[in-house]
Amino acid sequence: MKIIHTADWHLGKELHQTTLDEDHRLFIAWLITYIADNQIDAVLISGDIFDHANPSNEARKMYFGFLTQMAAQKVQVVITGGNHDSITMLESSRDLLGLLNVHVVAGMPEDKRQAIIPLLDKKGETAALCLALPFLRDKDLRSYVEGESQGERIEKLRRGIVSTYNEVRLMANEINVSKWPVIAMGHLYLQGASTSDSEREVQIGNAAGVASADLSSMFDYLALGHIHRPQKFDGGRVRYSGSPISLSFSERKDEKYIVVIEIKGNELEINNVDVPKNRALVKIEGSWQEVRDRLEDTHHSLTLPNLYDLEITAEISLIPQIESQLQLYRDRGLKIARRKIIPPGSTVSLSQQLEAYVDLSEIDPWEVFEKKMAGHSYTDEEKLILREVYRELLDEVYHTTAP
Repeated sequence: MKIIHTADWHLGKELHQTTLDEDHRLFIAWLITYIADNQIDAVLISGDIFDHANPSNEARKMYFGFLTQMAAQKVQVVITGGNHDSITMLESSRDLLGLLNVHVVAGMPEDKRQAIIPLLDKKGETAALCLALPFLRDKDLRSYVEGESQGERIEKLRRGIVSTYNEVRLMANEINVSKWPVIAMGHLYLQGASTSDSEREVQIGNAAGVASADLSSMFDYLALGHIHRPQKFDGGRVRYSGSPISLSFSERKDEKYIVVIEIKGNELEINNVDVPKNRALVKIEGSWQEVRDRLEDTHHSLTLPNLYDLEITAEISLIPQIESQLQLYRDRGLKIARRKIIPPGSTVSLSQQLEAYVDLSEIDPWEVFEKKMAGHSYTDEEKLILREVYRELLDEVYHTTAP
């Protein structure tokens, strides 16, 4: 049996107001072909299928189009909800998709046995058990106790994550009389994982990260999402597949993969497979003249045009001229996703910087929050609390769907 582990598609993602729809379409087209050519039996998507709780029509179209193709190829699909996904939105089509052999576990079910899904080979026989655990929100893991310290709250989160995985594992053991391999899915932060700029903070600024050793011994393979850089732990039995396309300029040099798991008897053979790169993300820093020289000298050789992130050092008086010339570059077809103009030796305040040099639409909410917090003398404990409160506010905003 052959299984694909992927995650963090973030359909509908915009990179500084530049849509990545075409990047996603090319990835999905390649994946559909790869699945057919390599006789894949099942696809596991470990959270963050969408970038927003209320996805665009185009994002939904790509989602359902992919699942329709999987049904046509008789490929089983398991999808778990991530921290970007709306539980309500994913569950709205769950029963219908179930008729197409697509299993959606958007939020932690009340009956945790519903998260245990047999993975079937081409003969229709069970070859493995999938424990499809979605992103575990704070309310799934703990209750507040008056007077508890921040450290106690973080430790309670850690214990809650581990105990939830262990509880589902024990349930699976009860029905696993044939000793099938057990593959778990998760959407969480592991201690020591290397992050990029495109992951939103979860569970007290990732302070509640779980040690991989606490989970790895429970399963034959743990298919993780949430971290966008592909990486592995415990000899490769625990892996983040990473996002299939670059979602931020901090990922511009990252290789992108899907993970292919082949079950041979009770043994697992696990390999990363390169996802073709269709667009280059280019960051250019320097004086206006240096940036212009680089723009004139840089050419795109991939399917899609380059996306540029420009950080220009220039006097304030030159800003109108620079903006005018940047528009000429845009008119020539250059895709400038973001530009930031910084005066030499600048020590301007955040508010001045936002108003004068950077469009508000180009600023990530966490970047604004961290910069504002840096201007105050908070203790580490206070910073953790503030990050948690801010994350909860963002989570509420991101998961409020239109009626």
